[in-house]
Amino acid sequence: MAANDAQIAEWFAEFRRLAAEAEERFDAGDLRPALASLAAVPMVHQALMVQCGELVDEACADESGDEFHGTYL
Repeated sequence: MAANDAQIAEWFAEFRRLAAEAEERFDAGDLRPALASLAAVPMVHQALMVQCGELVDEACADESGDEFHGTYL
């Protein structure tokens, strides 16, 4: 696994941790702490989008041909 792949894996682990934490807090009736956990999700999402996007850009630059490869969300 490349260094960048390891970093991306860490961000995915953090994403899963935040979601689990928010769910646990919600199930315990701790709504404000659950919202606090969810408030961190956009930052993790942004980091994943940037790093995964860079990998896509690199892969597309390495491909030969004139085909267009878009990102569909």
